Amino acid sequence: MMDVSKAELALEVDAKVINNRDDGKLVTLNNAKRLDLSFSEISYSVRSSLFSSERKKLLSNVSGNFRAGELTAIMGPSGAGKTMLMDILAGFVTTSVSGDIMINGSLRNRSAFRRSQAYIMQNHVMHDLLTVQESMHVAAELKLRASSSDKRKRINVLLRDLGLHEVRSTYAGSLSTGQKKRLAIAMELVSDVPIMFFDEPTSGLDSVTTRQCVELLKSLAYSGRTIICTIHQPSASLFALLDNLYVIAKGHCVYTGSPDNVRPYLNALGLCCPNYHNPADFLLEAASGEYGDHTARMSQAIKNGSSSRYRNPGTDARLVLDSPKSALLEMSGGKESGRRYASGTLAQIRVLLWRYMRVTYRDRMYIMEILVAHLVMAIVTGLTFQKVGQDAARSLENVKQMNFNLIFISFCAINAALITFPEELPKITREHFNKWYKLHSIYIATKIMGFILVSIAVSGYTVITWHMSDQLPEYHRLGYLVFNSVAIALVNQAMGLLISVLLNVRNVVFIGPYSIMPPVLFSGMFMRRADVLPILDWTYDVSIFKYAYDTFMISIFGFDRPRMKCLSDYCHLSSPKATLSMLNVSPTSYWSSPLVLVSTYVVLHVITYFCLRYKLKIYKFR
Repeated sequence: MMDVSKAELALEVDAKVINNRDDGKLVTLNNAKRLDLSFSEISYSVRSSLFSSERKKLLSNVSGNFRAGELTAIMGPSGAGKTMLMDILAGFVTTSVSGDIMINGSLRNRSAFRRSQAYIMQNHVMHDLLTVQESMHVAAELKLRASSSDKRKRINVLLRDLGLHEVRSTYAGSLSTGQKKRLAIAMELVSDVPIMFFDEPTSGLDSVTTRQCVELLKSLAYSGRTIICTIHQPSASLFALLDNLYVIAKGHCVYTGSPDNVRPYLNALGLCCPNYHNPADFLLEAASGEYGDHTARMSQAIKNGSSSRYRNPGTDARLVLDSPKSALLEMSGGKESGRRYASGTLAQIRVLLWRYMRVTYRDRMYIMEILVAHLVMAIVTGLTFQKVGQDAARSLENVKQMNFNLIFISFCAINAALITFPEELPKITREHFNKWYKLHSIYIATKIMGFILVSIAVSGYTVITWHMSDQLPEYHRLGYLVFNSVAIALVNQAMGLLISVLLNVRNVVFIGPYSIMPPVLFSGMFMRRADVLPILDWTYDVSIFKYAYDTFMISIFGFDRPRMKCLSDYCHLSSPKATLSMLNVSPTSYWSSPLVLVSTYVVLHVITYFCLRYKLKIYKFR
């Protein structure tokens, strides 16, 4: 009964693929280069604990061979190591790994391999405020070397073939789970990669959508691509769609071969699967130890994955070899570019900046939080400190206003970075790993967008409070204050980005805002440098807020400001120079303090960039 069902399913899928070929659909595109992926003696270990030298093996000398034209599923109980194996094969995990990975019989060149593969992760995050069409446009601009008209044609074909044409104007965030997965596949297929990895592609899907997803993967495999996915526990109908099965248990391979040969394999081990039982379920139950500990026997019988006894003969890309050249293959010329990226740095920055501007413009809540918060606080602050700018009797209130402005601007900047950048990390990880762009391109694009938002918000806040507090109407002072306000905001934004890269989200929320408190304490706002203990004197030299504080005080009391008017009977601080002296601010440090702010901004971003670059190599953002 099972054999009949499987035959019917195979005929059904073959018919669908043949129909797709006759319609000129996507599955007939890729015949430029087929990649067989094989691996030998792959092991992976991790430390048992942070301070322990003992290592725990998660994979133990597993081997295998995944062929082009086949849909391969990696299965196993939870924690068996199936996702880790796929991460290693995809090149997503490279540390603490031993063994050989070959492409078409030759040792894999990691950089070249990454240009020929795509990794679609389980939680495939994307920009929810871009439409399907816009998402595809960005992918095509970054991944494809072709004319604009050819890129549009390619997008149209992909959207049609993957059933997304009707929702091309819909925001990605409004798509169903199945549609999001298809969009993720479509964005990676723009460059027609010959090998694709899918981490739990059926996760979160209902039974109908799950079958459609697996059928899509089957069609991609039939086009000549090498399709590798992890799958938890497929139903009997889905199990029949697979071409190759690779099962892991306790870090060992316990089966590799055709789904048709699972029963003979189990029977040979004395583990008879009942006719009414799904072979996939029974195999996983046996691997989990429900019928006794047979892991060692199963691994030995299959030679830990190196045996091909239960594999079917080589699966050809049946529907590609005799198919006419497709329109999309002609666009790319059927050639693999020797360039690491399809577009140059400037083109990447332009496309990424366009994307960020569009997403930011549509994120009205984020705009409200940034701009409206600054506007409201500017009005409240201006009303609170009315007419303090030119009254010598209220000089100390003017100083307090500048202190509040400095703290408010800094907290807003660092909090914005702490909240937004962690959300971008998974997107950056996926796109950079799949060779969409260079890391410095995305980093520069995010910095430009951050600079624009900070400049607008902080400049507006500073100008409003300046006029409402009746500061001296000399615009070189206002320009100096605006420049340094934006500078300290950008420095705090850079600090927030660095903290976001170094720490996880939970620690970022807790540690981030508190990280600026020590520099604020030793800025001169609360305690003069001359009054602190000698042992703490050095803290003023390393506090970035000290230099910002100096620029704020110079903007209102420096630049040889004449004696201030006294609207009371007696004004102790009518001399601006005396006020600066009392505050321990040098009236001649017009440009040294701004130079420190700018230098700190540059240094922080250089450190953050290299920390991010390092972290992307050793950590995963799921």
